Amino acid sequence: MIAPLPGGCAFAEAADCPAVRARLIWDARHDASVLTAEAIPAAAGNPDAFDLARFAGMATAVIGSGGGEHVVLSDGYRRIRIDVARGTLCHGPVRLSYLLDGLGGIDGRIMSLRRLVSLNRLGRFARHLYPREPRAPRWIAALRAHDALQDGAHHRDIAFALFSGTMVRQNWGRGSDCLRLRVQRLVRGGHRMVNGGYQALLR
Repeated sequence: MIAPLPGGCAFAEAADCPAVRARLIWDARHDASVLTAEAIPAAAGNPDAFDLARFAGMATAVIGSGGGEHVVLSDGYRRIRIDVARGTLCHGPVRLSYLLDGLGGIDGRIMSLRRLVSLNRLGRFARHLYPREPRAPRWIAALRAHDALQDGAHHRDIAFALFSGTMVRQNWGRGSDCLRLRVQRLVRGGHRMVNGGYQALLR
């Protein structure tokens, strides 16, 4: 049984679990990719059936505080989240009836449906349906800058950690504020992200 934690997330596994093994269950109000479906029992061999047992090694299923079933399929880098409005995915093959409504945020749910169809056909996640996020390196740098600042590092120390030592020695305090301003922007970005801004990434 899980219940939402502060920040819109509940953990299906221990918080100290390695990132590639952790299966995070985000509140559906923050996660635009959540696919909602009804699970109708189906006979084995039915070409329209989805059998969670095929993906047991990548599946995590939990029951929410409201009684609904939440299933995450993940290889540690890519994921699909299914909320089961009726029935269960855990007791054999099912035929999924998808609940898609409205227009706002529909793109994320349609993409999740495409990913699920592909996973069911291939038995693995299709990389082309998970394009690289071009802003991810900046997000990571911002979080690293924030963590370093919390540990007592100075901005120049952060610059040495994130950029080449040669770049820092050539530019820091030598008439150009470019690198200093860059670190300041990362620190501000990291602060925004840990204070709730990360929720926008899910949307």
